[in-house]
Amino acid sequence: MTKKKRWLWIVGVGFIAVILLMVVYVSNIGYSHAKAMYNLQFSDKVVVQIEEQDGYESYLTRRSVDTKNLLIDAMNKDHWTYVTQEGSGYFFQKDNDKAIITSQIWNHRYVIYKVKNDIVNLEH
Repeated sequence: MTKKKRWLWIVGVGFIAVILLMVVYVSNIGYSHAKAMYNLQFSDKVVVQIEEQDGYESYLTRRSVDTKNLLIDAMNKDHWTYVTQEGSGYFFQKDNDKAIITSQIWNHRYVIYKVKNDIVNLEH
């Protein structure tokens, strides 16, 4: 094998390895999460919806944002009043209705909020 063919073979194998690593990474975190991370990175959105499942909507935001005040402000816009925080749960009240929004730190740089459908749209 000549040096040129060997070099082309190494570059080709390296390219395939990089593609496979990208596929494994996206498979590991999920396509919807990867898409949301991309949207947060390359747009001026602060919160993006990830998925809707089992009566709950999930939203993703960067951890570098003041996540507690971001959540409280979004709920206040829809006339919900912040009551308290217990662990990862944020409790809100509006008239006689109550809402609990849970948060989870994900992938060291992001926070996932989970809220029941039709309570509030956190994406803005």
